[in-house]
Amino acid sequence: MRCEFVNERTQVNVEVRVMPLYWLVYRHNNQISVVIEPGASIIHARLRASLDGLDEGEFTQGHELPGKWKMPKAMIGRRLTQQEAKRLLAKLSP
Repeated sequence: MRCEFVNERTQVNVEVRVMPLYWLVYRHNNQISVVIEPGASIIHARLRASLDGLDEGEFTQGHELPGKWKMPKAMIGRRLTQQEAKRLLAKLSP
């Protein structure tokens, strides 16, 4: 995703690339965990999760989140509990 804006101080057009967020699901010890991770692609998001030690268990699925969803920063880049994931889905789903 791209965003353009004008720097007020320098009056220069600036292009900012914003990475999409991915909903990554892992299964470990009969439990499901969810990680919200930014990435240029799903593979990039999985790599970032792996480097951060968030990929415990078997990867089962991943989805790019719609750009219109406003994700709380506290939910990004960490393993969510099942309850947090359910609440987030309920809040963000139409």
